[in-house]
Amino acid sequence: MPELRKRQNLKKDAAYVYTAYSLRYLSVIVLIPYYGRVLGPASYGTVLAAMSLMALVWMVVNYGFSTTGSRELASTLGDAEHALVFSRQISARLILIPVGVGIGVLGTWLSPTLRSNPWFGVIATLLGLINSMNLGWFYQGLRRFRLSLIFEAMAYPLNVGFVLLLVRNSNDGLRALVALLLSTSLAALSAYVVALNMLKPQRLSIRGGLSEIKSASTIFLQSVNAMMMTSGSTYMLSVLSTPEQVGYFGSVEKLISFALAFLQPAAQVLMPTIAHRSKHDSGNLRPLVRKGIAFEMGYGLCACLGGALLAPYIIPLAFGQRFAPSIHMMRIMVWALPFAAFTHAVGSYILIPQRNERWLVLAFVVGNLFNVALIVLLTKSLGGVGVSTARVAGECLTALMLAYLTMRARSSSKFI
Repeated sequence: MPELRKRQNLKKDAAYVYTAYSLRYLSVIVLIPYYGRVLGPASYGTVLAAMSLMALVWMVVNYGFSTTGSRELASTLGDAEHALVFSRQISARLILIPVGVGIGVLGTWLSPTLRSNPWFGVIATLLGLINSMNLGWFYQGLRRFRLSLIFEAMAYPLNVGFVLLLVRNSNDGLRALVALLLSTSLAALSAYVVALNMLKPQRLSIRGGLSEIKSASTIFLQSVNAMMMTSGSTYMLSVLSTPEQVGYFGSVEKLISFALAFLQPAAQVLMPTIAHRSKHDSGNLRPLVRKGIAFEMGYGLCACLGGALLAPYIIPLAFGQRFAPSIHMMRIMVWALPFAAFTHAVGSYILIPQRNERWLVLAFVVGNLFNVALIVLLTKSLGGVGVSTARVAGECLTALMLAYLTMRARSSSKFI
């Protein structure tokens, strides 16, 4: 009977999270075609370059805290322990805000696309800082997915509404970022009001923040490499090529990220659940982990084949005829999906719950170094096609390296 109740709760949690993500999907379905048609390749390329910088600032200030925070909350019991985790998490993020600002300034200066209009870099930096302070990890760690759904339901419709009101022609790229800043800020403020009413956080502490930074360092290294494989590729293209090429490749990258985002809700539910059960109830873990991996691999293969076949129809439908060069890039990029799904599944369901994320970092470092080297070699002559090829090669090498390392560690794992 208790096991049946756990399965029912797991299904309910997954339903809440996928409902929240469906709102994100709907907003993307509305906004991507709107941006492509209203802004055009060059202006949209500048917006995408700014969003890549936003992601870099977000990654640095977040520092992997979202993963360690949700894992710690899922493994602890009692309001006092939850309050301690919350205070350490916020302290650590505040310590890293100056570093995030520095990344924003440097990133704006290094990119000719952003340097020509620094306000894109300013708004991108603010967005990265606000997103790094979001409380999604808090509600996921406590498995309060209904509250998480409420804040998702607030943020994405607001963003769509602000964009439709503010973005009217190809000169309104900056307004698109302002719309995102407004909706993100309102949702974050609401999340903090609710969280602070749920617990009594302890006083912020530099020592506690530094301790959290130390414990999250391995996850941060994994995040750096994962980000360089995704948003980092778009940013490097903005440094090495034209805004048009950034627009062509960045639009495809958005679609690929959109496809991979379908895997996030399952991980948000299963990773804290696996971490909690591994400490307090280790029975029946293997079937749950194997089902999670099988689901992600099956999805990755189906998305790859579907994207390769439908690229000539998806690109014009999503962005308009001006983005025709993106079709070839998409037909290359979709082959990254099965490898990325495998890496995500093994990391989320095996390595991170076991606190063995060092293997994930090692695999990402090897794959990402290969990816960056190929981008430098291929971008000058091939533009976005070169970056697409490099991305697939990097994801493939990462997955192969991770498979090798996981097989070596299999004898000591209780999950596989």
